[in-house]
Amino acid sequence: MSIQDWIGIFAEQIKETSILEWVAVFAAIAEALLAKKNNVLLYPSGIISTIIYIYLMADAKLYGESFLNLYYLVMSIYGWYHWLKRKNELPLPVAYATSAEWGMSAGIVAAGWLLFYLVLSKAHSAAPAWDAWVSATAWAGMWLLA
Repeated sequence: MSIQDWIGIFAEQIKETSILEWVAVFAAIAEALLAKKNNVLLYPSGIISTIIYIYLMADAKLYGESFLNLYYLVMSIYGWYHWLKRKNELPLPVAYATSAEWGMSAGIVAAGWLLFYLVLSKAHSAAPAWDAWVSATAWAGMWLLA
């Protein structure tokens, strides 16, 4: 394939992207930029993005991804609440995960993948193995972050 072919494919994909998908993408980008600036508005941006992605992923029959975004929505509300509650307190220090925490995260991935795969297979997910993998690793990552 030539570079012109790739540009044509990319242009076609941009045309096929709905307004709702663009809103979700730009809200997610805003969330990341606001997080970098340590701005509390990252939470409403993330909430907008995750609500849209819940719908988009469910519509595409990627139920694990939809459920994962529901989890992110709950965690965003939780984070926003705690951010506002801790407003006048010192920030928590950054720490590294211990080997026990890495072991726990590996357990979360393994058990999570199996559980998600079994559920998603029964729910007729479009890609149950990959959908389960992404969901399980994301849950472990969120656990490490917390």
